[in-house]
Amino acid sequence: IRKGDYPRAFALAEQARTRSLAESRSPAAGRSLKQVQDSLGASDALLSLNQFDDELAVWVIRSHGTTVTTRPLTRRNAEQLVARQQDEIRFEAAEPDASADLYNEIIRPVMSQLSGVRRLAVVSDPTFADAAFAAFWDRSSRRFLVERMHVNVTPNASAFGIASVREPRAVGTPLVLSGPGDNEAADARAVAAAYASSQLLTGDAATRSQFLVAASNRQIVHVSARTVENHAYPLLSRVVLADEAGRPYSGAVMGRDIVKRPAGQARLVVLDSTASTALDHGAFNLTRAFLTAGVPAVLATLPGAEEAATRELMVGFHRLMSSGITADEALNQLQRNVLQS
Repeated sequence: IRKGDYPRAFALAEQARTRSLAESRSPAAGRSLKQVQDSLGASDALLSLNQFDDELAVWVIRSHGTTVTTRPLTRRNAEQLVARQQDEIRFEAAEPDASADLYNEIIRPVMSQLSGVRRLAVVSDPTFADAAFAAFWDRSSRRFLVERMHVNVTPNASAFGIASVREPRAVGTPLVLSGPGDNEAADARAVAAAYASSQLLTGDAATRSQFLVAASNRQIVHVSARTVENHAYPLLSRVVLADEAGRPYSGAVMGRDIVKRPAGQARLVVLDSTASTALDHGAFNLTRAFLTAGVPAVLATLPGAEEAATRELMVGFHRLMSSGITADEALNQLQRNVLQS
């Protein structure tokens, strides 16, 4: 970065984001900085973060060029900012001070490079894995970032390039399934009711085998179930569904099961995992598994999300999807409604 060799620095950064052999072998892996730039529209931008021990590098990648801005933000201070923002959201703070500090550290220094941007994809560093980028707060205008532009998070730059040409809409009959818990089943039924027609699998019917078969035949898949992360071996992270009859502990769908199967017709997967603890990264590794398998868009809950509020948000999202707009538009509209309420 200091030498201005952005193509080489970009390649190294993307390589470092690869979490598994399956990701390294995906069709999108290894795309050059020029290829990523060429895949962007005039109103698109990638905001890529590289957090080092003593500074943060903020990349802004546009179709017409790339800039890198370094900030004197240490890893420890960045972690503290993210933790403070999580507390603000969890306890519904009256003033989003941490969100404002994050905006000042990351967004404000590069706002001139984001002129004209309508859709921003954030390629997050692990330090910022739990940050709510859409909720970054501009004190001067008293507006959230999502009020300026659509904001999404992607595990790497290549994944955004694939998703940008396949924006999912609600086409066909969605698949909605739940884990074995009563609350999970209630969440799934509420989501299914948002559509005129859906395939709903709950209780003993929502097994691993049913999920693996049905998911590739539906354009929209919603899963309300517990997720268990494995940070040392990401592809051993799992979503817990019902056991097969007579086969205890057979309900786990692991990341390695997901990446082995082509995405088929699946264009949007929603992982509603309200059981994830505040110390966990929610469904982060499973999100990467679906993207590696070729699903262009994955929506997942952040860790520590409150269950009743999450159900309301998920139902609202699917109601918007059922109206025929894209997932990107539905999420943006929902985020704006929540933040402005």
